[in-house]
Amino acid sequence: MKTKNSIILLGLACLLCSCSALGKYKPVESVSETLYGDIATSSEDANIATLTWQEFFTDPCLQELIGKALEQNIDLRIAYEHIVQAEAQLTGTKLAFTPTLNLAPSGTFAFGEGSDGTALSSTLKSFDLSATSTWQLDIFRKINNQKMAKANKEQMTDYYQAVRSKLVASVANTYYTLLMLDAELVTAIGMQKTWDKSLETVVALKDAGGADQVAVSQYSANLAKVSAKVVELQKEIISTEDALWLLLGSEPQQGMVRGLLAQQQLPANLSVGVPMQLLSLRPDIRAAERSMEQAHYTTRAAWLNFFPSLSLSGSIGFASSGTTGALSPLSAVASAGAALIAPIFNAGANRTNLKVSESMQREASLSFEKALLTAGNEVNEALHSYHGYEQMATYYTAQVLALQKASEDTEYLMRNSLDKTYLDVLYAYNSLFDALFTKIGNEAQKMQAAVALYNALGGGAI
Repeated sequence: MKTKNSIILLGLACLLCSCSALGKYKPVESVSETLYGDIATSSEDANIATLTWQEFFTDPCLQELIGKALEQNIDLRIAYEHIVQAEAQLTGTKLAFTPTLNLAPSGTFAFGEGSDGTALSSTLKSFDLSATSTWQLDIFRKINNQKMAKANKEQMTDYYQAVRSKLVASVANTYYTLLMLDAELVTAIGMQKTWDKSLETVVALKDAGGADQVAVSQYSANLAKVSAKVVELQKEIISTEDALWLLLGSEPQQGMVRGLLAQQQLPANLSVGVPMQLLSLRPDIRAAERSMEQAHYTTRAAWLNFFPSLSLSGSIGFASSGTTGALSPLSAVASAGAALIAPIFNAGANRTNLKVSESMQREASLSFEKALLTAGNEVNEALHSYHGYEQMATYYTAQVLALQKASEDTEYLMRNSLDKTYLDVLYAYNSLFDALFTKIGNEAQKMQAAVALYNALGGGAI
């Protein structure tokens, strides 16, 4: 009786020590208000971070493409399987609280013959039906493992959201690149027609003595240059379409329906929320915190290895045996026991594991801090880039309008034999061509900067 009480008291003491060593992870609850630099923040309810992707991307064609990508993209489907695996592991840790139960029926039937070849006078028969159960009473280790598994499952969910946000951003960026190439192709074809007409004009002037062969050759060279650009853009469009089909998890198809770059619209107010929102909206920040949580419980597990574990076991069954004739009546057999396992010679290994775990916990904390700083920098850079492209768009539009007027006037003056030559026309049209491409590229970069800002804030509400 005294021995039994001693085992129970020692077991309770181990449980109490384990409880004090277990601890509870405290989530991050504050973020520096200056994380976004000099950007003016808005209330948590009035910013683009809280918009869904359907509210942010209003182009119907783009919405359809994003919807298909979310259904079919292979990387996203793989990320979902990670959640399924983590959920199974979490279920396994919950089942660890139940005792093991094994049913082990057995029977024997022995017979033989003597050395002279005659059969033995008796045959041995026996039958045994027993059940054994074991319960390892290290509840706090199991709780710790369950919390680690739960953090892992949440991290896989965050990883899925990160892949999802990146997929939405990739589809949108590729779509805007495609619209940019479409606009450039229209511009190049228009310029090709312009150079074709200008070449006809120069040839006519040459026949009338108003120009020479050098002018004809220069115009022919520029027409060839623009024609090559048309072919190059057509090739890039096909390549970009293929990249977009791959994001959609689909084989390349003909006739991808899309809108126009000039028709794209974004929310009127691209304001950001408070930095604290990153903790709940940005999936990589949440995943980094889950890594801190797992490292916390890994360290707690290393601490728990210093404490002994108590196991309870028992068995119950029925047995019967006999020789030659019938089996003897069934007899009940039962047993119970307890075992206390304490680390002695592996304490050095446990200390090493503890130091490694504590170092990994500090590493996870530093990684979280870096992820937070990186996120703040991305928000700052994306918003300033967007506003920069938006301001430049005004100047590029003015430049294009001025160069269009200059090109028309220069060609008119050349045709009427005034003080303008074919070289002036070449320069004017080349400048206009470059300005048109710069304006188109700036518009596409503005849209992509908005996508980068949306993604930097967390990729929107699910």
